[in-house]
Amino acid sequence: MDKLYELAYEYRKTKLWKKISEDQIFAIRLNDGQIGFINIMGAGNEYNAINLTIGEDNLLNFKKVIESNMDYSNYDYFVSTLLLENHQLIFGNKDDLDPGEVKEVRKFKKDQGIKISGSLTFPYFRKSEKFSPLIQFDNEKDYSYIKQAISASIDLSNILGDSNAEDVDIYSIYDEPSIMVLENDGESYKIKDSVDVDWNKEISYPIANIINIETLKNIKKAKKSGQMECQLVVLPEPVEDSDFVPHYPQTLLAVDKRSGEAISTDPVEDYTKNPNEIVNSFFEMLVNLDSIPRVINVADKRTYNLLKEICANSKINLSIKDNLIELEEVKNGLFDYLDSQIAYDADNSDVISDEEILQMLDMMEYMANEGIAPPQELIDLLVDGVKTGVFDDNLSKKIMQTLNKIL
Repeated sequence: MDKLYELAYEYRKTKLWKKISEDQIFAIRLNDGQIGFINIMGAGNEYNAINLTIGEDNLLNFKKVIESNMDYSNYDYFVSTLLLENHQLIFGNKDDLDPGEVKEVRKFKKDQGIKISGSLTFPYFRKSEKFSPLIQFDNEKDYSYIKQAISASIDLSNILGDSNAEDVDIYSIYDEPSIMVLENDGESYKIKDSVDVDWNKEISYPIANIINIETLKNIKKAKKSGQMECQLVVLPEPVEDSDFVPHYPQTLLAVDKRSGEAISTDPVEDYTKNPNEIVNSFFEMLVNLDSIPRVINVADKRTYNLLKEICANSKINLSIKDNLIELEEVKNGLFDYLDSQIAYDADNSDVISDEEILQMLDMMEYMANEGIAPPQELIDLLVDGVKTGVFDDNLSKKIMQTLNKIL
């Protein structure tokens, strides 16, 4: 990590964000042969970062997001951001970092005699994956990618000198330019050539193409009637998987246009990894309910692509339609319910479950192993709970075993 922190602070000295705007893109050839697209964030003095986006499809998603911020509804814009995949070096405040990261940065600054303080002076590293908020790096490839991006950004600053970005053919993504490419010659990054991007290329969305044969037979022989409105919906609050990694679940939500009855599949972590799973679940529900529609109208291209092959094989007419009123009412009702549950949980946040206590104990043990002292207030709270009999005997025993181990 020391080498990354060294590069991060060397980059900070360049103040490259004062020479290049956030919508100006340049590229680097990564050491695995892929093209990484970089934009420098910080001109607005609120978020300072190097943002690395790998591959043309991800770049097109990125362009769609930044262009449609003012045009999309809030929900659609939110979903578009969750399709982005990128790696970032971020300069933030210590509250943005985990305690272990703060300790690492402070140790590095002390060892190197770095006296920088104030806002946006703590470097940390995050990546976004589909349907996930920013998360910490979890493999060496992540660190390798951002290391290359930082090194290239430092060398670009030296190349620019007092010149403007346009002088070395770095232009706004809004202009849909050819993008200048930097390549490492073994000593430093130098301008190599440019890469043409197919800016008119449609963003591709996953297509489900395999359905359970018995389900397909039942759909084909069923009497189809009526219309359904359907959308692949991303739930607006993240949840954690079994490894405590957060993600935004997705579900197929549908409403019968005539009866107003709604159905939804069980949420999945990332439908793009196995689009057949969520679509099979959806059509199995329709078969079990004996409710096979003649027509399915969907709200967007993402849902259309997901369903189009199965609908074609099932002789169901599929179309994209605007203003699906019944679907919007059901979706808004679902989101209102989820918001009320979140508010309820917040109002009852002082009621801590046994599972949450066990998670706290695991985190405290992890912190102790990393040389970080667990908060004294939390220790006092747990000890007081044991003394007053708030916890059952098994949980009290587990609490004391953990505290004896780490204190």
